[in-house]
Amino acid sequence: MPGREEDSKVVGELIKSLGGKVEFLEARTYDRIMGFVIGVPYFLGLSYLALSMEGGLGRFGGTSHAFLETYGKAVLNDSQDFVEEVLKRSRGR
Repeated sequence: MPGREEDSKVVGELIKSLGGKVEFLEARTYDRIMGFVIGVPYFLGLSYLALSMEGGLGRFGGTSHAFLETYGKAVLNDSQDFVEEVLKRSRGR
């Protein structure tokens, strides 16, 4: 956030002193990266859930199926506005 650079450096130094790794990015770069980090799994989870439900895959699925279907359902707990925003950012728009 503009004007808060010094605050972020203080917090960054605290995290480093505790053994953490810190990387500073421009806000636009951070938003783009987070769009992919969050958006791609959301897209995959929702897509698999839809495919599973449409194809009745539950009766054939094992551990991987259960995990992916559970994740897809968990994504649905987020608000529709949030999910749409995450997916929009994952496409870079």
